[in-house]
Amino acid sequence: MPVELATTSEQREDVFSVRRRVFVNEQDISETLEWDEHDNPAAPTAHFIAYSGSQPVGTARLRVLNESVPDDADNSVASDSGSDIDAKISTDTDTDTDTDADTDTCSGNTKQSNCNLETAVTETTTIGKVERVAVLADHRNQGWGARLMQTVETHARQCGLSILRLHGQTRVESFYNACGYSTVSDVFEEAGIPHVSMEKRL
Repeated sequence: MPVELATTSEQREDVFSVRRRVFVNEQDISETLEWDEHDNPAAPTAHFIAYSGSQPVGTARLRVLNESVPDDADNSVASDSGSDIDAKISTDTDTDTDTDADTDTCSGNTKQSNCNLETAVTETTTIGKVERVAVLADHRNQGWGARLMQTVETHARQCGLSILRLHGQTRVESFYNACGYSTVSDVFEEAGIPHVSMEKRL
């Protein structure tokens, strides 16, 4: 599989290497915003890593959304891809912020895998947050963003999540629209980058 659930220490190192190159080096997001408590190995978070051959080229993160905390304060950073670092979703055209996400459609299946995320999903916590979606610059517009999103969504369904939210950079809003996400907010800034909140029912 070109996109895998990062379960080993080596895979996690690859996840953080991609994020550093995209968010810290390329987008100039502070390291104090980029890494947070959701990156702790024991945190109920799922990390995904995409490989082209043996080279890590993309990543994404999924966690259960704390519905008692306002979404715009949920993980303050730069949206990942973001100020939630979520806003940093850099995909092929992607940072929850984003750096360049693909225009491929999102649909697909992956094998079910156990991860810490599953322990956080209950009958009353059914909303997940997609964050830190990133694809290396020289691998964008090759479908990696779409493959990452497909894998994240499949895993979210397997864990019992029914809604996914994200903070997407406005420049890749159309990518997430193509993946079935609807914009549910006005434009706001995270880590100095314009973002919008987006949502998809699985």
